[in-house]
Amino acid sequence: AVLAPREAAYARAAFWTTGYGRDGLQAELFAGAGPVLNAAAARYAQALTGGLVRVGFNPLRGSRAEDLIRVEGASAPTYDGLSRGEKERVDLVIALSLRDLARWRLPEPINLSVFDEVFDHVDEAGLRAVARLLQEELQAGSTTFVVTHSAAMKALFPGARVVRVVREGGEATVRYVA
Repeated sequence: AVLAPREAAYARAAFWTTGYGRDGLQAELFAGAGPVLNAAAARYAQALTGGLVRVGFNPLRGSRAEDLIRVEGASAPTYDGLSRGEKERVDLVIALSLRDLARWRLPEPINLSVFDEVFDHVDEAGLRAVARLLQEELQAGSTTFVVTHSAAMKALFPGARVVRVVREGGEATVRYVA
């Protein structure tokens, strides 16, 4: 009998789950991703923390008790011990690393990034590091949209095109500013 596409996909997943187990299948999938994630995490951690905090992915952990994401730093040995600003930067490292993984897995290059208010709580030094990183991406041909309420963030990109969304009477209006 011919299986419908959904049933065929389920049968393939069941085969792999039976052979590897649920955790084994995840580990197998993450094993290939580990080097990509860790290279990205090292690059972004260096760019955003100056190497003071290290972030690594541990896809082949031996048990659930081990952390999937390891964070080590000069100021604190764990994520929980980091300051709020350091946590914000580590969160960005993780998000950007996962974005790189998604780009690695797709057959077509993606050169678009949208950051929706993710930089609004980053401290001044962190904003400068983010701005350098975004400038590198722009120079490499990436298109980047940053949604922010931060005047400090906007000031780091003089000459950038700015669009303002204003709510009036329950409706949003888009206004080109500069």
